[in-house]
This record gives sequence, C-alpha cells and structure tokens, in this order.
Amino acid sequence: LQRIEGQLDGDSKLAREVLSWITFAKRPLTTAEICCALAVEPNDAELDLENIPDIEDLVSVCAGLVVVDPESAIIRLVHYTTQDYFEKISNAWNPSANLHITTTCLTYLSFSAFQDGSCSTDREFKERLQQNKFLDYAAKHWGEHATWVETEVFSQACRMLLQSNLLSCATQVLFITDINYENNSQTYPKLTPLHYTARFGLCGVTKGILPEGDERATNAVNSQDSWRKTPLFYAARHGHVKIAQLLLEKNADVN
Repeated sequence: LQRIEGQLDGDSKLAREVLSWITFAKRPLTTAEICCALAVEPNDAELDLENIPDIEDLVSVCAGLVVVDPESAIIRLVHYTTQDYFEKISNAWNPSANLHITTTCLTYLSFSAFQDGSCSTDREFKERLQQNKFLDYAAKHWGEHATWVETEVFSQACRMLLQSNLLSCATQVLFITDINYENNSQTYPKLTPLHYTARFGLCGVTKGILPEGDERATNAVNSQDSWRKTPLFYAARHGHVKIAQLLLEKNADVN
C-alpha cells in the first residue's frame, strides 16, 4: 500500500478504484468489464471511449497486487488473503467504495443506448451485451451494492426505475443467464418498479415509489408481473424480510 500511495495522485487514485472494484464486486470481473466501469463518469449519457484505460496500466498501478488470468481474462487479487485484508481495512482506506460502485452501475444503466428498452430478438440482445461490456454486471448486481448506500442513491435509483424502457432493459439482462438457447432472450418477466426493489430488498426506494393513498398503495403491492408474481413473491424468494413486512403492512395478499 505504501508503494501505491507513493505514486502520482492520479495513479494512486486509479489503484484504489481498481482494488475496490475487485474487492467488492459480487462476482469476478473481466478486464473488459472493469475497464468500462472505470470509464464511467457521473451524469454521463454514454460511455466516452477515450476514458477507457488500458488493462496494462491497471495492473501496473496496483503494484503487484492484481493479476489477469490469460484464459478467462478475469482480473483478480494475487491471493485470497489480500481480499480479506482489503475488506477489513475498507472503511479506512476507501469508505465510499460501495457508493461509487452503485452510482457507476446506475449511471451505466441509464445510458441513452438503453432508452429503447428491452431487445426483441436473440441477435439484438447478444449484440447489446457484446457492445456494452458492463451491462451484465450493472443490471444483475447494482441492487446488491445499493443496499449499503440506499439513502445516498435514492434519487438516482428512483429515476432509473421509473423510466419504463430503462427498467425493461435492466430486467431482461437481470433474468437472462444463458443466451445460447433459441428465443431465450424473451424468457423474462415484465416487472414493475416495486417488483424490482422487492427483488433486491431496497426498503427505502420501495417506500419512495409507493403511490400515495391506501387504496393505490394496496393495488401497487398486489400488482402482478407477466409471470403473475407479486412483489411479495420476490421479497420472500430472495429472503428480504424487511421488504416482506413492509409489503404486508401495505395489505399485500399472501395468496
């Protein structure tokens, strides 16, 4: 760490960001994914290709703490004990890591490229994932990061969720795990914002998007997606007790 902090300010900042992404990511990141993530800036409407760093630079500024698997192109810490160490010192070394990751994911999911909504064919969906390397991670995991910083990202999360086309795009990516089966890109439910927040256990955002008035709130919590599942189903399935309790308080139907 002394070697990292002793670098030029820009290099040490980049190293902290790289190490934070690798440490707190919910799954291993490819070099293409982390490079795209690092290129995202607040309020961007699209990715500035000139901001994408070279992977060699990322490895270099991390002073031997990260390596790239040549077969999988996964970037990882050199040893699992390094992961444990960074998790323990994260509050002191980079306390805003989860906030930065969450806002990056939400900014990416709000890009103008996704304003058209979900893809209608397998080919179109595959092309979208190939052309937008960070989309899979952002759609599948932003909510997990957001649980730690929900208050700070409340407005940004609500804006994304309440734009139906952005929500449709994110939902498609969230639910499609294998694009190699014919027509598999269309096997996903059409969710409401409440289904999405219940899926990730986001209590604060759920309260924020609930409509005012008892009757309207009750109708919202009992709304069904295209698979005829309610928000309560997703909360229960993913073990989000507080969300389930909130929905029940709003007269969610347990049947």
